[in-house]
Amino acid sequence: VRSTEATETNKLNKGVITEFTGDGQINARLLYSNNTKVIILALFILECNKKPGFSGEADNAMERRIRDVLFQAVFKKEDEIDEYKASNPDQKYVYMANDEMTKLPFQQKHQFALFHILNDKFAEWYANNKHIDVPQSVRDRSARYIEDQDQIFQWLKENFVKDDKSDYVYSPKDLYEYYQADDRYRKAHTSTW
Repeated sequence: VRSTEATETNKLNKGVITEFTGDGQINARLLYSNNTKVIILALFILECNKKPGFSGEADNAMERRIRDVLFQAVFKKEDEIDEYKASNPDQKYVYMANDEMTKLPFQQKHQFALFHILNDKFAEWYANNKHIDVPQSVRDRSARYIEDQDQIFQWLKENFVKDDKSDYVYSPKDLYEYYQADDRYRKAHTSTW
């Protein structure tokens, strides 16, 4: 299941994500059916230029589900390439865009290309005990994204510095009082506190 361009203002619902990607079945009814158990056999992909946040706790449930894969290639019109490269000198993968790829006939012809590539690899995956090695760069990027969604952790990083030489330890009560005093985060958590 492929989705594109989530809105920046709306957050993904962690409960829905975990239900659709972990339980294996949802409570829904197929047309002309009384059976309300629907088994989900799908891979969910969200393509976006700017990652949306998600509601709920940033925990290991999300770590198991999210793979933040960076597609490094950038496609620009011929007259935009030089200017883009000049303003983004670290970007190595800049290519000329092909307008034909945005047209419906091309998309219809090639819409199942990835499926055919993956289908050829399915037997290998199944024989390998259904295990996929996730590259370290994807694991690191995914962990940073999930960490960025944890507002309390972000608040701690912004307001405190770890000092291995100091013996002082903040009590949970002190941290809670400091957190409550910070208006930005207090407003964000009024329903949870």
